[in-house]
Amino acid sequence: MMPSLYTLVILFIFPLMGGILAYYTHKEWKKTIKLFISFSGAFLFSITLLNFIPEVYGHSSSAGYWVLGGFLFQVLIERLTHGVEHGHEHSHIKNIAPLFLGLSIHAFLEGIPVGSSSIGDNNIKNGLLYGVALHEMPAAFVLVLTLKNKIKSTKIFKWILFYALICPLGAWVGFSVENAEKGHELIQPLLAFVTGTFLHISTTILFENSEDHKMSFQKVFAVLIGATLAILTGLMGSHHIH
Repeated sequence: MMPSLYTLVILFIFPLMGGILAYYTHKEWKKTIKLFISFSGAFLFSITLLNFIPEVYGHSSSAGYWVLGGFLFQVLIERLTHGVEHGHEHSHIKNIAPLFLGLSIHAFLEGIPVGSSSIGDNNIKNGLLYGVALHEMPAAFVLVLTLKNKIKSTKIFKWILFYALICPLGAWVGFSVENAEKGHELIQPLLAFVTGTFLHISTTILFENSEDHKMSFQKVFAVLIGATLAILTGLMGSHHIH
């Protein structure tokens, strides 16, 4: 079954909202966004531990290699993105093409397993959908903050729109791959690969920005809310995803 309209809309709307919010935002929003990034990192980390890791290791004895591959791939991608996908704004970047390319590759890969109709149960699908969407929203936000000083305002909305379409495109490709000959053999490795990227991004978000290795009360609260919501999302087992 193809990804539902609900799934595609969620994958499109979240990064679109993040980009539009960044376009109209003022400096006082940046602290709030950092807390939201901490929240989304905790959510992503939690669903990775609770859902994805048991899923991928339960289906393949070689899953660890793919998880490690995804983790290391994310390290390489950050050579292009400079960490924008986990909240780093870089006003000094002169060439935005590599940055956008790196983020697009990352968003595309994240969408692929969302498009699969055979990965796990509703809990895992639910967590995967919202984990990706909640991660893409701040990624788009920081991307637009970086773009605001680089390109004309009239062109920024085109970049936002294009970026918001990439993750749904990945979901559609994931569906197409799964339904191709021997496609089912590819989906589980892809999920394991994306799990590795999730591990890298979420742990980086949670720990690299803590001053003196200490979290503020606000950040601890955001992390706890993210982890709690991840648990509740899995328990809900939504039937609206596929």
